[in-house]
Amino acid sequence: MLPLNFREDFTKGLYIAGQNEVFVNLNDNLNGEQQGFGGNRLFVGPGYRFSPRFDLELGYLYEYRKYKWYGEIDHFIQLTTYLRL
Repeated sequence: MLPLNFREDFTKGLYIAGQNEVFVNLNDNLNGEQQGFGGNRLFVGPGYRFSPRFDLELGYLYEYRKYKWYGEIDHFIQLTTYLRL
């Protein structure tokens, strides 16, 4: 998360969010998933922090899933909310 106001005490305002997740399969699976690298998800988009307890993000999510004989790619528009209790 990179705040666009560049202040240390970021409690409200716009930011750019980025996230990358790598998935690893520990075992082979009947549906074609094999042990090892299983896929990747990458998210990037703008967000807004309304308060120190609530954020809202809207962005692009790229997802790749690897199977035994092929890979599958999906593209999504994702809306995410974060509520800190």
